[in-house]
Amino acid sequence: MVRRSVAGLLAVDFFTQGYRISGYINTRARTVGDILNDKLESYVELNEVYISRINNPGEIVGTYADAQLHKDGLLFAVVPAKERLSKAGRATSYFGKSLRRCWLALPGIEIEADFEVTGLSLDWKAYLAKAVSDYIAFVNGVARVISSPEITFSGEAFLVNRDQIDLFCVEDDS
Repeated sequence: MVRRSVAGLLAVDFFTQGYRISGYINTRARTVGDILNDKLESYVELNEVYISRINNPGEIVGTYADAQLHKDGLLFAVVPAKERLSKAGRATSYFGKSLRRCWLALPGIEIEADFEVTGLSLDWKAYLAKAVSDYIAFVNGVARVISSPEITFSGEAFLVNRDQIDLFCVEDDS
């Protein structure tokens, strides 16, 4: 998304199985990660919304002043890097952090991105079973429409709906 933040609103691209929804979100001193992972709210309020079909992102099929977007139906959101993490509960480790290249399969979309691993190694069972976030943060991502591989979406950070991930692959850390 090329648009800049205005009057306290942040420009974000949201993706569902059929649509790209671009709009502004009022974060109210929270991150987009905080808002998407907030279990008390099922919807995200958007302003100045532009809608396009995922297989033809250049054609705007609708523009609206306001919209409510249901979080459970989202595949992922593309956000500025600083918006990916929750302000409460950031992980730290004596051993630092490293990036691991990942490949994700979602309905109609595949994503290649870097996943930030805290500590020496990634414990999949612990992470996938115990993580409390509904949305997993990735950086330096590229999403590709499976039916039209020439259509790609990229961004600093992706927030991916954990329930929409069909396959989560990680490259070897060697």
